[in-house]
Amino acid sequence: MALQPTLSTQLIGSPGAANTLEFFYDFVCPFSRKSYKTTYGYLKPLVTEGTLANKLKIIVRLHPQPW
Repeated sequence: MALQPTLSTQLIGSPGAANTLEFFYDFVCPFSRKSYKTTYGYLKPLVTEGTLANKLKIIVRLHPQPW
C-alpha cells in the first residue's frame, strides 16, 4: 500500500525500497507492544544502515482493535 507524504514519520527505511513490510499495531495490546519493540530493536538497524538498507522499507500503521 502507498503511504501519504504526511505520514512519512511512520516509515522506516528508504521510501524507494523495492520491498515493503507493514505492521498494524494496537495502542494497548501487549502483543503489539512486544512486536513493536522487536521491530525497533532488531529490524530498524538492519533496514536503516544494515544489510537490508535500500532493499526493505517498514510502514508502521497504528490501528486499534475494535473489541
